[in-house]
Amino acid sequence: MRALRRQLRIWKNDFLSVYLRLTTFHRTVVGLLLALAMIMAARHYWLNPLLTEIKTAKDKYEASNPPDILTTPENDAEIQDVLTKIEGRSAMLEERKKEEERIAKSKQKITQQNKTAVISQFGTLILQEDLQLINTRPATVPPVKTETPKPETKTNTKKKTESAASKTKTEQTPTTVKQNVNADIPSEAYDYLIEGDYQNMLKFLQAADKFEYPVKMNSFRLGFPEIDPGIAKLGAAPVNRRLQLKFQLTLYFY
Repeated sequence: MRALRRQLRIWKNDFLSVYLRLTTFHRTVVGLLLALAMIMAARHYWLNPLLTEIKTAKDKYEASNPPDILTTPENDAEIQDVLTKIEGRSAMLEERKKEEERIAKSKQKITQQNKTAVISQFGTLILQEDLQLINTRPATVPPVKTETPKPETKTNTKKKTESAASKTKTEQTPTTVKQNVNADIPSEAYDYLIEGDYQNMLKFLQAADKFEYPVKMNSFRLGFPEIDPGIAKLGAAPVNRRLQLKFQLTLYFY
């Protein structure tokens, strides 16, 4: 380490001894040459690689076919249109939720004690619109078909084995079951059959929509009543034939 310091001191003294002998002109020329050498070194080792990297990035960007104008989300018409639709849909859902809450609060509650009175009031609503109540009864669930067991043969045994394997495979596969939205609310359903003209049925449906109790009408079937066999044999069609409407009324016990 001491030897290196001694050698650097010797080089410094030699440089100063030569430099002090030079005139101002020669010193300026030497300074310019050293500055030019430093600029060339910086351009070769730092500026040229940087320019090459910038050119490569520019070529890669142009090869990706960029749009002519880059817009921000605030200035993009498509994005603003989508955002407007989302805001409108959110506002509509919020208004619908508030309306459902308002209707639920305005409806009177149905209990097991007053359900008979509610059904009677609904029947009065039918009669008020000059309609005839043909039939009403609790909704029934269709019976489940049962198969009679057959004597086992070789073919039946083979089919039974394949059916069991298929059943095992099906049980292992997850299935999606569609649940009723109001399944957690106790309810009772009744089948109705009414008869009358078209205009009165429209008035009845409009009045039923404003019924003061939480009910639901579905499974609508509109048709004509059956023709008397005697009239059918004569081939004469009845004049001013009335319509029949079948539907299911569900009472919800909130």
